[in-house]
Amino acid sequence: MDLDDRAVPVAPAPIVFEIIRENTEPTSPAEAFTPTPGVTAMTMLYSLYTAEGIVFAADSQITAQGEARPRQSQTKVLRVPRLGAATEGGVIGFFGLAEVGRQTMTDWLRQVIAEPRRPADPYQFGEYLVGRLLHDASPVQLQYPSGFHIGAFAREDGLMLPVFRYASNIHGQNPDGSYTNIGAYSFDHQDHLARDFQAIPRPTLRKALRQRQNNFGFPHWYRNGDLGHFALLTNVVEAVIGHLVRADAYFESPDTLKGWEVLGRSLVVTVSQLHRAYHTEGPASIGGRPVALGVKWPV
Repeated sequence: MDLDDRAVPVAPAPIVFEIIRENTEPTSPAEAFTPTPGVTAMTMLYSLYTAEGIVFAADSQITAQGEARPRQSQTKVLRVPRLGAATEGGVIGFFGLAEVGRQTMTDWLRQVIAEPRRPADPYQFGEYLVGRLLHDASPVQLQYPSGFHIGAFAREDGLMLPVFRYASNIHGQNPDGSYTNIGAYSFDHQDHLARDFQAIPRPTLRKALRQRQNNFGFPHWYRNGDLGHFALLTNVVEAVIGHLVRADAYFESPDTLKGWEVLGRSLVVTVSQLHRAYHTEGPASIGGRPVALGVKWPV
């Protein structure tokens, strides 16, 4: 089955944000350090949108070219309390830049998330995040292709709707997935879910998400990473799961948020292990402990 030509009756194919680069981090989260020029790595970040809620999942590997061992890992998906309309708040995932100033990206994000004046609105939070990054990061750090996924729920016109927001300094992409036109950091004001489900009335979005996941075994997703390292592997896994769900009565899509969190972690582990098995030069660029965080669809 040609994945690129697969028909999805309830929505257009999801957008894909792929290929990333990361810097480095210290041997201890509390240790200050000087950024190391030329250090690059990969991230595997999935943002899953299901009828049960939102799940962000990512690996934790940090590597550097020419080094025999991975750097200390970072948590690339974090919960954001008091973001949006859900009790759990929202979630954020990062890719590309692994340090801001003299802090790891994880520590910097936790600091921003904890700020009392940090906006609770998902749209305003994205703009606030970009403003803080432009203030705190060095000019060299801002040149790394990088960005953030932001997920939350918002009440709009009496409806409880999921939100996917994206901030990045990437303004172009080659056919092979590599990024081009790295420029100014900006917050994307486009409503990606509204765009991807533009033919679906907003009150029926949750039903459309459920129909998609029941038909194909996978939810609507956005992802970031390297096409050459994990995207094609993910496509194969998705195709196999879709076949099993359609053809075997003993297989069906998850119907709980916990089930989708298991899928998120499973994608990270499966693809990381396949990458590790076949990777021959230096440490595998993706891997480490998987993290998956969910936000339940509010009543």
